[in-house]
Amino acid sequence: MEPVFDMAMRRGIRGLINRPLAMGALADENAHDPVTAAFRFIKQQDFDGVVLTGTRSLEHLRSNVAAFSAA
Repeated sequence: MEPVFDMAMRRGIRGLINRPLAMGALADENAHDPVTAAFRFIKQQDFDGVVLTGTRSLEHLRSNVAAFSAA
């Protein structure tokens, strides 16, 4: 995945990340919290853009905000 972020930055392309790493399903399988691991991966990239997580409820939104903050 890292090469995609690098290529986008070199070309000046802003990214739109929707449900990063399948909301953690494709993140580090040994991670205690895969959603936080997914957000951590995104935050570690040289990245200019937005992250869309999608949400079903206010509680789900709060959970995503907490995971993003912890990443």
